[in-house]
Amino acid sequence: MLFDVPAGSKKQILVIDDDPDILQMIELLLKKENYIAATAKDAQCGLSRLSEETFDLLILDLNMPGMTGQQMICEMARRRIRIPILIITAQANPGLTFKDLLKKYPKLDLLPKPFLPTELIEKVEKYVQS
Repeated sequence: MLFDVPAGSKKQILVIDDDPDILQMIELLLKKENYIAATAKDAQCGLSRLSEETFDLLILDLNMPGMTGQQMICEMARRRIRIPILIITAQANPGLTFKDLLKKYPKLDLLPKPFLPTELIEKVEKYVQS
């Protein structure tokens, strides 16, 4: 997958989180900001969507049951799925994990939970406008 998207097209964002309330909140926020938002309840569903559809950004929870966000990023790197990733996590200190992930996947950013809607949109715009 490529990072380039035709100018003027709506940006498509995939959100993966095991918390349905977080998924719904982010989806509504992104749609309000005129993005096309898709959701997945776990990493396996997210990988399926990534192999079938094209997205401009992935918003990914780090701590999920089954396949974790970290494992998903490693699998994406193995499959050569190239898309910017915004990790959202309530993990107290994701620093070491985040640094390890950066080695495998350099287009990564981090947003600790809880976050303000404006913080999320600022991070999203950073990646979809670049």
